[in-house]
Amino acid sequence: MTMKQQWFNEALSRLYIPLTNGYTSPGLLEELMGFCATPNVWQLAIQAFDMPSDPKAQYFAIFIIGRVVARNWRDLSDADRTTIWCFCRDTLFRHIQAVSAQPDAMDAGLPRFIVTKLTQLCVDMGKHNLTIGFDSLFQLATCFLTNRPNLADAPQSIDQALSLLDPACGSPAQLLGLAMLLMICEECTSVKDDLPSHLRNSMRKLLYDNATAIMNLVLRVLDSTHEQARIACQSDGTARGNARLRFPPMIARCVAQALTVVSQLLSWVPLNEFVDRRLVQSLFQYVVLHVDSTSAELGAQALECVNEILGRSCIPRDLDGFLVQIFGDVFRLLQSLTADPAGAPSPEVIRALDSQYRERLTDFLGLFVSQHLRRFETMSSEAIGLGGVAAAGAGSGAGAPDATSQPVFALLGLLFTYTFMQPDIEALSSCLDIWETFLDRLLEPQEGSSLQSAQEAAAPYAGGLLAFVEALLQKVLFRHNAPELLSLDDDEVEGDAQSEWDTFLSSCVSIIGKVGDLLPVQTLNITFPLLEEDLAKFMIREQLTSDASRALALTRDLRSHLRILARLSSVFLSSGSLFESTFPTILTLLKDKLLGLGTFLHNFALYRRSEQFNKLAVQLFTTLAAFAGWQAAALASTGPASGGGTSSTGGGLGGASTPAERTPEAAAAAELLFHQIKLAVSVLYTTDDSVLGLAVAPFLLALARAVRLPVLLEALAPQLLDLLTVASRDRYPAYAAPGAGDLPALARGIFQTSIEVRSAVFMAATTAIALPFQQMAAKDPAQAWDNRAALFAKVVLGDSGLTAPLQRAAAPGFHEQGLYKAPDVRALICEALSTLGACVSAVAAESKTSKAVVLEAVRPLLPSTINLLKIYASEYDVLERLIDFQLELFVAMRLDLGVEYVGEMVGVMLALLGGNQSFLQHLAGGTPASIDIINKLLQLLTLIVESGPRSSSLGALTGSIVQLVLGDLAPALFSDGARAAADHVAGRFFELVFALLDSRWHQLQPEATASESVSPGGQAFYRLLDLAQLPFKSSDIGIFRDNLARLGRLDQTRRLFSLPDQQVIRQCHAFAMQLMRVLNHRGHELLREDILALLFRIFSSVDMPTFAQSTIEAYLASMDALSEADRHGLLQGVGPLDMQGSFVDSIGQLLVDSKYLESLRTTSAASVVL
Repeated sequence: MTMKQQWFNEALSRLYIPLTNGYTSPGLLEELMGFCATPNVWQLAIQAFDMPSDPKAQYFAIFIIGRVVARNWRDLSDADRTTIWCFCRDTLFRHIQAVSAQPDAMDAGLPRFIVTKLTQLCVDMGKHNLTIGFDSLFQLATCFLTNRPNLADAPQSIDQALSLLDPACGSPAQLLGLAMLLMICEECTSVKDDLPSHLRNSMRKLLYDNATAIMNLVLRVLDSTHEQARIACQSDGTARGNARLRFPPMIARCVAQALTVVSQLLSWVPLNEFVDRRLVQSLFQYVVLHVDSTSAELGAQALECVNEILGRSCIPRDLDGFLVQIFGDVFRLLQSLTADPAGAPSPEVIRALDSQYRERLTDFLGLFVSQHLRRFETMSSEAIGLGGVAAAGAGSGAGAPDATSQPVFALLGLLFTYTFMQPDIEALSSCLDIWETFLDRLLEPQEGSSLQSAQEAAAPYAGGLLAFVEALLQKVLFRHNAPELLSLDDDEVEGDAQSEWDTFLSSCVSIIGKVGDLLPVQTLNITFPLLEEDLAKFMIREQLTSDASRALALTRDLRSHLRILARLSSVFLSSGSLFESTFPTILTLLKDKLLGLGTFLHNFALYRRSEQFNKLAVQLFTTLAAFAGWQAAALASTGPASGGGTSSTGGGLGGASTPAERTPEAAAAAELLFHQIKLAVSVLYTTDDSVLGLAVAPFLLALARAVRLPVLLEALAPQLLDLLTVASRDRYPAYAAPGAGDLPALARGIFQTSIEVRSAVFMAATTAIALPFQQMAAKDPAQAWDNRAALFAKVVLGDSGLTAPLQRAAAPGFHEQGLYKAPDVRALICEALSTLGACVSAVAAESKTSKAVVLEAVRPLLPSTINLLKIYASEYDVLERLIDFQLELFVAMRLDLGVEYVGEMVGVMLALLGGNQSFLQHLAGGTPASIDIINKLLQLLTLIVESGPRSSSLGALTGSIVQLVLGDLAPALFSDGARAAADHVAGRFFELVFALLDSRWHQLQPEATASESVSPGGQAFYRLLDLAQLPFKSSDIGIFRDNLARLGRLDQTRRLFSLPDQQVIRQCHAFAMQLMRVLNHRGHELLREDILALLFRIFSSVDMPTFAQSTIEAYLASMDALSEADRHGLLQGVGPLDMQGSFVDSIGQLLVDSKYLESLRTTSAASVVL
């Protein structure tokens, strides 16, 4: 052994273990990279590889050669390159010869991972070396595919390989050839920037030119292998159709590799040119395979290829033939899966399918239904070529009487059978997605069409769709499918996530609802009787208490019924005739069934005894809320509109007219409304569950929003407004009593302790009082606006004691005693502000008249809120709630608040952020509370800047806000010690910066003067532009994207980049430089088009040639690794920049080539990729 070989072996023993185990210290890594960079180390690696079988030495040698190819290939001589190429090629030939000589030996040839590394090395050398090139790689791959012993006998082209391909496929050589073809395709289509653009484009063109030949070659392998397996099955007497074919391991590996090549080609080739009937036929002969795990895996791969075709919309040359081929294959496949040889339904076949195969098959069926099913609706069986075969599939539940003449019905019948033969709920849910897609297509509005036209178009499918609903109800109801449903998790989950049962139920409800949209009466006739049966069983109290499992099943079935009804509620308003014809049924449903269920639950307080009963009550009120629109229509259409009468509690409209005489239908609807509100208020008084409260309160709010008629106040005022008064007085006893001096003890109870419930109830009251009645003009005296304003001020804000905590806490004496810091006081203030904010939000999108009702009542409180901002400046829980209220108030009222108040509010915020440095430093510390506060303050300032007209007195505040941004916020947030906060508030901060630049453009823009001095406003303009550049130095892609859009809009509206100002031009230069650097950051690859579009806008707004020359030169000069020759060559290669298309291509190529050269010139030891 020579000294060099001994040195190599010592390095092997020292570096092999950390190399293969993925841990390498910086010292070992540096030593490994230095070892790889040793001159001619690859020669020692080749010698070590040829030593007696030692996988460690072989792997280490391959790793060394791979590093040389990746890093130093261009520095080697042509002779050295040829030597390395021949070594890898000849080693692969020796491996194939060894394996072919001993096909049954487990240790014949090289280990599989060594063969893979050698193959990858060959591809890498062909990629980097034009003298070897991909032509040699294609020749080597076809040499293996055709089982040639050496290159001398290899095919000269891929087309020639077709004629030389051995019909007996499945040899190790063919497996290696397919693997090499796959690697070639992957390298040519890779988006990696490890090659200059011209070389990568040449590779892709070479692959594209050979794509057809490669596809034909691989399809020949697939066809030959399938024929070989078919003949083998026939010879041993086991063949019973293609689905029963079996493949030996080596042949199965060849088929799997060939299908992977097909899938890779289909992912990028233009499908319109490559897809034909032969391709579909070759793939489907493997799709039908599912007899064992090996064949099922091949079938799943073939399905993946077919899904690639269907997933990318294409129109083959022979479109009709392609569609007929697909339809026939789908039909026969479903027939074979859903019936035994005698034609009887047989679920055992589907249940025995491999799970991966079944998932891919379901995906394929979904794509077929969504993409192509509609094309066959007018075609006959004879046109498709099925003849009488379609009749065999017409007997299932989803078929139609004329299924034999229209095969689409027969196919849907088979899909129906396939769906409900699924072995578990998860598989069934995947199939339900297919039906939802089909229903979406039926409901898809055509130009000038309506829901009624969709219902008419769905008439041929009526029988099948109703049968589908009945079958689906059997799957979703415990009375039919308890064992499967009990296996689903129904535990509460956090956030917006759903339990397994809720997810499945949601899918079923969605489908039944869409069938209901198409066939409303028929769907109601199926679901309503089931609800009646379950309600009758549920309301036997003794059974609920004696049989827990029966009670659980009944309760969950009722929840399912109620969700279905909630989904169906809107369809009964779709047309007048449907509303009228179903009015008695829906009224009976709401009054006798749902209201009866609610009364039953309330009378026996069942929702306080069991979580399941509580969930049922929640769903009941959610369903009642869904029918609020129906009740509004019933009240509005069944009789004269009622005037707003008075009530004994003083909750009415005072001077409004007396009710007009109602029809019996209107009286029944009004009675229903009254009893529903009474039930809801009673539940709010008694329940202690916030989840139920958060269902009841939105129900009241839904009624208030939908029933915009005087009758609402007749039903609402005596009950809901009393609830507000009594419950709030219980909550604020000391504040509500005149002269009380002690702090209150907090009352308990759901309405007293749940801010969300109380806010929703106050929103309902506000909506009922402040929103105008429908069916009458806004200025109609019957609207009684003055009485409404008085009612709102008296009951909601006065009698309830809601505002007392705010007024008391803002009083000087209260503050001086230090009582404002008491936890209960702070809690009451936060609750009062939340409730007031809910009242304000209720009218945010309404008319000025509605807003005036609320604003006039809230206005006396505004000075107190300003004082509280000052008092609680250091109490962040109350401060955040105060800022939330100011946000809600300003969003709803804007400048109706008055310029004086808005100016005072801005002054307080400026003092908080700018004057109190300790507060600002605390915010910059990055605590969650401080981040939320500063975000809301910035949002409020942004809204004020955007809302104030240019000529208003708010413009006087611009200087103060700019000073706050530049002098206080920017230094504090973007200092090195405040990064934690800056990452979370930067988005809001830059919204404010761009709002100042846009809304206050004329105030800030520097004026052209003879002197060189710049006005303070101009200096602020330049500094704000500097701030606008900050996000381009951030890795936050969201902020980056938003600021790209803002800069584009600012230039579009204000011609920012065209300003004749040298300072602005210099800043544009900095923008362009930063954007070009960002383009080389892979994290912003998704924004490449947006960045290049903004770059073009910048370049084209100034003197293009001069600006482009200087900017590109400066960009290249910033890349230290490039030589002057590199920079000169890159600069000379820049294409035309005058049009946006050529600009994008030229700059894009410049960036890619410069990055490639920089990486080539830089020796980096950052990582080792095994």
